[in-house]
Amino acid sequence: MFFLAFAPGGINLFGYALTDVAQFAVQILNFSIFLGLLIFFLKVPAAEFFRNRQEELCRLLAQSEKDRIDGEKQIQELQMKMQGLQSELAQVLTQAEFDANREKEMIISSARAEAEKIFAQSEREIAERTQQAQEEIKAVAAELALGLAQEKIKQQLKAGGQSDTIDRAITNLGDLR
Repeated sequence: MFFLAFAPGGINLFGYALTDVAQFAVQILNFSIFLGLLIFFLKVPAAEFFRNRQEELCRLLAQSEKDRIDGEKQIQELQMKMQGLQSELAQVLTQAEFDANREKEMIISSARAEAEKIFAQSEREIAERTQQAQEEIKAVAAELALGLAQEKIKQQLKAGGQSDTIDRAITNLGDLR
């Protein structure tokens, strides 16, 4: 190896001063030796580093591709589930509407039956009260007739026709037998 000494004015080789071109050549030679040693010592670790980095990148790329495919499958599954849920929702809504209509009809028919029952009961109550009122009217009429008859009999008895009235009553009683 060369013994190079750097002085403020230039490069000295074995104590001799070199020209600018020679100095440049020595610098190139020195750089080449340094570069050669650097390559010699770093060739295996650098190659291993880049190989490992390439493998890592390939593994990450394969993993990302696998993740993309899995994501697309999940999206398709979710879309199928959404379609299934939409059709299920439509069925549920249809069934709910059918049930609501059926319940509505049941309520309407029940209300009609209840109304008919109330109407029939009202008619029975009206008929009973009418009959009751007629019986009350008959009772009042009978009382009035009896009162009038009693008044008429009292007047006839006062007028002196007591014996005729008693004879007629006895005759009427005999006829009733």
